[in-house]
Amino acid sequence: MGGNGVGGLKRIAKYPFMYMYEFMRYFYGHNPILLKMAKAWRNREALPWVLMDRLKQVMMNRRHRRLAMIGEASTVMNDGWIENPEGTACRVRIGARCLIRGHLFVPPHGGRIVMGDDGFVGPETRIWSAACVTIGHNVLISHQVNIMDNDSHSQDPVIRHLHFAAIRTGGHPVDAPDIAAAPISIGDHAWIGYGASILKGVTIGEGAIVAARSVVTRDVPPWTVVAGFPAQVVKDISALRYPAV
Repeated sequence: MGGNGVGGLKRIAKYPFMYMYEFMRYFYGHNPILLKMAKAWRNREALPWVLMDRLKQVMMNRRHRRLAMIGEASTVMNDGWIENPEGTACRVRIGARCLIRGHLFVPPHGGRIVMGDDGFVGPETRIWSAACVTIGHNVLISHQVNIMDNDSHSQDPVIRHLHFAAIRTGGHPVDAPDIAAAPISIGDHAWIGYGASILKGVTIGEGAIVAARSVVTRDVPPWTVVAGFPAQVVKDISALRYPAV
């Protein structure tokens, strides 16, 4: 119950929904049916949680389809998010049969994200574009990956402060001068490991694998494995090349 005696009961009284399972186990532990129901509530598997999650999924997908062009059978999950303040849907294009669990962002002053078919973007991944990020077919992007085709702010401290002030007071401005940006391209069948960072101006070749926590600052040849900071080729996997499906 997270504690003994009066202290545990006080926590249950203060947070009844959070401690539903502990409450039921404490008072009705002898009843397996009630205990099973309480466990389902705790794990968000009870009917009210399921209905709320499905309703949220429907509402979020409607919102995302107003802000992006999303292909057939593709889904932006509840932990995914498309941010397109300017509102032109063609600036974010997602192919068919994709699963998005990360954050896709194009600021008002520019940028495009184009993703092919059968792709995956993992949770807590950020793909931010002020130029253009192009992702091929059958690309897997793991969790906590950062793909940034721009520097986000100016190197000039005065301009940087004014830019931040504009964001703080009115959201991202339409005009954002002196921010370096260059397109990123990720080829078909690539795999980006968790926690990797891909910086502006980089091309990742077909079938390439970026190892976990790598920082990619230069082009990656097709069918190679790169790792490290900065990422360097550590293995040739050209023997695994196969015709595109």
